Amino acid sequence: MLLIFAGIFVACSYFYYNEVPANEVVAHIEANYMDSRGIVLNYKDATTPQYLSESIGLYMQYLLEIRDMDRFREQVDLLLKHFAVEVNDYLFIKWELGERTTVGALIDDLRIAWILNKASQTFDEPFYLQLADRIITTIKSTMIVDNRMVDFFDWHYSIAKNQLFMSYYIVEAMELYDFPDYVYEPLEALTADPFFKEVYINGELFVADEQEVNMIDQSLIATAYFRRKNQVEPNFQQFLEDCLLKDGLIFARYNRNTLERTSDNQSSATYAFLLYYLEITNQLEYYAAVRKLLEAMQTYDPVTTHFFDFINRELAIV
Repeated sequence: MLLIFAGIFVACSYFYYNEVPANEVVAHIEANYMDSRGIVLNYKDATTPQYLSESIGLYMQYLLEIRDMDRFREQVDLLLKHFAVEVNDYLFIKWELGERTTVGALIDDLRIAWILNKASQTFDEPFYLQLADRIITTIKSTMIVDNRMVDFFDWHYSIAKNQLFMSYYIVEAMELYDFPDYVYEPLEALTADPFFKEVYINGELFVADEQEVNMIDQSLIATAYFRRKNQVEPNFQQFLEDCLLKDGLIFARYNRNTLERTSDNQSSATYAFLLYYLEITNQLEYYAAVRKLLEAMQTYDPVTTHFFDFINRELAIV
């Protein structure tokens, strides 16, 4: 019933609000990253396009930032029509669009609920808060197992994956919804040398890869660490400072043992997440340096640039 009501709710909205003209970013997305239904895809002209709840959630976040109420409603409607699944009293979100998809991802669900919660206030729309509350109730009921949070849940088989990627914490969303203190225990036990371990399984922290670290994950974990403990992790912080002072930039991946970059690639998403980390930790000088690096990144080729990389850049500098 809720999903049927959502479609009526969004359709009726057009009688009351004039559509906001698309800015350059929105126009680029609508021309290159959307299919005929208006669902965001991974690459333009992809042979096998991938539609992710991550993508729709990030686009909703951008539309909220620019206060585009009508387009936000459209994306909520698409989310409910194509990604949402009601099972008993729970509202699950498919991590990837597909008839056989029966799994939801913690980080995507947290992000969407958090954005809907904020949108309910920004756009004065109680229905968004109802959706957010249902998603959070589902997370708390299915993705906390034996006082431990997990990153994926399969509602068809009622099975939770027995692990948690540390980068999946969105502390602001969890604090907003009063998640119990015990779910933060892996985060509070975390240290870096100078890199964080990325995976928590059965009470222990493990590395995702013995040889290489992904700086997107590291940046997200550093942000969650600061949000929860209100302090930076000193070893990771020193590594960042050394890289910025030595090279003047941050590479996408590093060797875990030698601390040397494993390629010359830079990542707009890495810079975007680092920018947020530097902002909330009040590192203004480094923030300015990383912002310049991010603004210099070329992300407007939708054939070669994943939507994730494009939209995170735009979210960081909006």
